[in-house]
Amino acid sequence: MPWQPLLTGELAARAVDAIRAIAGDIPRHPLRQPGLAGGDAGLALFYWYLARAGEGGDDLAETYLEQAADAMAEVALPPALFGGYAGVAWTVEHLCSPPDQPLDETADPGADIDDALLALASRSPWTESYDLIKGLVGIGVHALERRRRPGAAALLDRIALRLAELAEPSGDGLVLWTPPEVLSAPARARHPDGHCDLGVAHGMPAAIALLASIDGDEARRVREGLTRSMAAARRRAADGSLFPSSIDRRDPRPDTRCRAAWCYGDPGIAAALLRGARAAADPSLEQLALEAGRAAAARTPVSAGVVDAGLCHGAAGLLHVFNRLYQATGDDAFRAAALGWAEDALARRAGGVGGYRSYQPTEPSPWFDDAGFLTGAAGIGLALLAAVSDVEPRWDVALLCDVPPR
Repeated sequence: MPWQPLLTGELAARAVDAIRAIAGDIPRHPLRQPGLAGGDAGLALFYWYLARAGEGGDDLAETYLEQAADAMAEVALPPALFGGYAGVAWTVEHLCSPPDQPLDETADPGADIDDALLALASRSPWTESYDLIKGLVGIGVHALERRRRPGAAALLDRIALRLAELAEPSGDGLVLWTPPEVLSAPARARHPDGHCDLGVAHGMPAAIALLASIDGDEARRVREGLTRSMAAARRRAADGSLFPSSIDRRDPRPDTRCRAAWCYGDPGIAAALLRGARAAADPSLEQLALEAGRAAAARTPVSAGVVDAGLCHGAAGLLHVFNRLYQATGDDAFRAAALGWAEDALARRAGGVGGYRSYQPTEPSPWFDDAGFLTGAAGIGLALLAAVSDVEPRWDVALLCDVPPR
């Protein structure tokens, strides 16, 4: 079935009002950086999908995309999906070469970037992050977008090889450890020897979701080993969460509580694992994904730990994840959860960009105006747009929750 609008009636009208307010307000909040998470590439993404839904925005999409691409030639960026040049290149490919249109093989502005990323992914041993936000898995998402290009298969194979080298035996499964030197200071204080991260943004679920789209026995072996370890980590906690956020390397007992979000917790895990299950035709992985999703849908808003509306850890992210799960399965529990989080996201309009402000506990003042994709208004707008439009939100492959509609 094609993608279907989730919201109707008064709720849909409120969502459209918020989308239009965001679209009108973003240009007044220049981001002055090119990246996908919080820069011009993410804004280009929002306006491109806005135009596809008939709300206009093509000119702004082109402007922000050009600004992001031009900045790549002027600013030294890391090779990250969310804050670096892989994400800008991903956005260019996503918007300029959509899969429903013939590929222009006479021009490929991303070929040099593919070569650079292939050289990077050839480093062994790998000593940087493996994660989605800034590491190997995020580079893999860029390669997935370019699967019709000549260099994508080699890059995906190289990433699978690096992940296989990093994966260590644990029980009857495999784990990917995050060493302390790549953790943030607060995380390093909690995990001085490192940890096994179970969130999508920085951990194993994203690796599973990516490996499911890579051919070959080695990718399958690692994916299945990581899946067994994820299954073994399930612990029903008092707050209703099924998966902890991480497992400490020194103390293998998992933490017992976890918020509900895309970045950490059962909702994002469910979507990433279901994406992997459908890509690999793996029924046991699908069962694990649905178990996590239903646990997440059953949680009360009070226990979820949501404080803002952004995609990463806010109400719009939960709206979108549950909308994806509903469109992929037809399960009414996911529809009800999506509708509830749509109400919550719209109720949080109080100021800032298009009515939304973002919460960032590391800032001197934790609430700030954020126009960006991952934590700000552009991402909120995209989630609301997906809930009122019949245009499939393929942009969410960047979140590795692009489960196709049933």
